[in-house]
Amino acid sequence: MAESKRTFVTLDGLRGIAALAIVARHAPVLFNSVSIYVQSDIGKPTALFFESYLAVDFFFALSGFVLAHAYGQRLRGGMPASEFMTVRLIRLYPLYLLALTITSVIAIRQMTKGEIVPSSFARNLIPALLFLPSPASATVLFPLNGPAWSLFFELIANGVFGSLGRRLTGTILVTFVAIAGTVLTGAVVTGAFGFGASGQGAMADGFEWSSLGAGLLRVTYSFFAGILVYRIWTRSRPPIHAPVLIVMLVLAAVLISHPPERYQTAFDLSVTLIGFPVLIWLGASSLPNSTMARLCHWLGVASYAVYVLQAPLYNFIMRALASLQMNSDHIAWPWGLAFVGLVLAVAIIADQYFDRPVRQMLTARLRTTGKFARVG
Repeated sequence: MAESKRTFVTLDGLRGIAALAIVARHAPVLFNSVSIYVQSDIGKPTALFFESYLAVDFFFALSGFVLAHAYGQRLRGGMPASEFMTVRLIRLYPLYLLALTITSVIAIRQMTKGEIVPSSFARNLIPALLFLPSPASATVLFPLNGPAWSLFFELIANGVFGSLGRRLTGTILVTFVAIAGTVLTGAVVTGAFGFGASGQGAMADGFEWSSLGAGLLRVTYSFFAGILVYRIWTRSRPPIHAPVLIVMLVLAAVLISHPPERYQTAFDLSVTLIGFPVLIWLGASSLPNSTMARLCHWLGVASYAVYVLQAPLYNFIMRALASLQMNSDHIAWPWGLAFVGLVLAVAIIADQYFDRPVRQMLTARLRTTGKFARVG
């Protein structure tokens, strides 16, 4: 297979695992019965995958790796930043809009019952349609779909990469990543830029206005570290082909870990600064058998839809359970597994019958204009 056409199947599987860990994190009520971690200040179970917030840093690093592979050469060859950003918006916006539509349907139902004020919803909806944080929100950046905060920061990093890609020499990249890593470390250790604001973990910040700087630092280091890992990988492949199952279990073990509080900062920084880049470097050369390759492929196909649709679907399910007058304190783990299955099924259907057709249509239209001949 030509290098330009190479696919990283194991990395697809890792992306899927990270997305599913986020689903479990954002649906705590459905997994309370099997969560072994208790948040001491409220005496209630917390996320089944306690360190799953680090999945976002993994996503950022993986995105840098994959985009460096897919577009690095084209950007150095003169691909305009505007064209690159158009490609990225076509990739991210359709499913994001679908998630926003689901949220809006739920909100309309709430408005008819007097549970929310229409003007308040409108103030959040307008910036959301533009893929921007809501100034009307006093807390979270994206009140209509919480996880979208990381997509916003992803687009910022994409814009920088698209603008500077052709000038991003090896020396500049190494220096930039080293500086970003140093600043990130200092910020996490000292609690600067909003780190520690959420109280959920050493690096579980960036989704609120109070931790906007934390989100920027997380994406700055991890995304460009991913680009650096790709360049290292092209010059120096791992000496061994790590078994796919082992690579996937390592990621799962990291995300389910719950280090003692005094070690949590060191754990989070070690995993983010070193662990994830090494895992991606190894995973890029990991070769699955046919069965595992199919599993990894489907996990990768569903991963983005899983990530962007999970919060609206969770809200829908919780309202449905409330209408059945089910006590949330007595929801057993099979409901959680059923929810994960539902999210996966909806994600695969949405990818196949909505996202791909819409992206193909938008790409075809742009090509016919002649303005973005290389869009793909």
